[in-house]
Amino acid sequence: MPKTKAITILTSPRMAYVAEPIHQSLKARGVDCGKLLTVRYDEFADGEFKAFIPESIRNTHVYFIHSFYPDINKGIWELLQVNDALRRADADSVSNVLPYFANARQDRKKPREPITAALLANLLAFQGVRRLFALDLHADQIQGFFPGPFDNLFGEKIFLPYFLAKHPEAKDIVAIAADVGGGKRVRAFARNAAEAIGLPEPIPFGIIDKDRVSANEVEGMAYGTGPSVEGKHVWISEDMIDTGGTALKAGKMLFDKGAATVTLMATHPIFSAKLDKVTGISAAEDKFAQSGMKVIVTETLPRDPLYYERNKTWLTHLPIDMLFADAIHQSTLVRGSVSGVSKARKTK
Repeated sequence: MPKTKAITILTSPRMAYVAEPIHQSLKARGVDCGKLLTVRYDEFADGEFKAFIPESIRNTHVYFIHSFYPDINKGIWELLQVNDALRRADADSVSNVLPYFANARQDRKKPREPITAALLANLLAFQGVRRLFALDLHADQIQGFFPGPFDNLFGEKIFLPYFLAKHPEAKDIVAIAADVGGGKRVRAFARNAAEAIGLPEPIPFGIIDKDRVSANEVEGMAYGTGPSVEGKHVWISEDMIDTGGTALKAGKMLFDKGAATVTLMATHPIFSAKLDKVTGISAAEDKFAQSGMKVIVTETLPRDPLYYERNKTWLTHLPIDMLFADAIHQSTLVRGSVSGVSKARKTK
């Protein structure tokens, strides 16, 4: 086996729940990664803060695991400060592990608006960041904004085993994309689920058409393409839940069309609050709890364990640490390939 390079795993305090099992997994595989380090942020009275790295990282390949949540703008500034500190502390190279990539919905040119996803990628490139890792980017083209390797891992690798445990033969299943943009994702899920089971054809799938009038506001929705959902177990695939408006409307529509159950798979559980003028409910979580849907998410955003305990009747969370441990392990190998990390494997 090719010899691994010496690396350092550095984490922001909010991502320790991901970094600790990643670090343990890498050490168990024989990777020379020293001790896990945690960034400290010292704050001044006026709100200004500075990042501090507790030990020397000189001449090591640093993987910094970071979350922009809950304050995306502050999280970006934290990331930039840490990258600057690593460069000045003579790290051999810096890679950023960013499970939820900030501003990913700002990925294309619109009149008099910035392409903020490109701006962030350019800033990281300017800082000399060698490699980026993310999970289920909102748009694949964001990888092209960064000049170095940008590994977009696929949440399907996490969701598919859960799905197969619930439906080992995928009987009476319809997979649904909540909008046209998710069509590629749901087609891949339908194909890979069938392949993992050994079915000759993809499981049935469809696409919902929606009319978005502004950010976080959907005006119209229709089930435009796909098989009947009457009596079926429907699985909706999304990359994120923000206010949840799209998913909630989709779930209601599918139940109205006779779906037996509706389950939502969404990689990034943002759950932003937005007042519903009809019901008066402001928390997205309350709306989902009343919807009859089951929601499966990954742990890309730091949450208090009590959060999942309070919402356990409808919300299930799946860990991401082993997927990123596999990707980091591959990237430390001589000529190691990350491309196959997210591919679903056939079951026996």
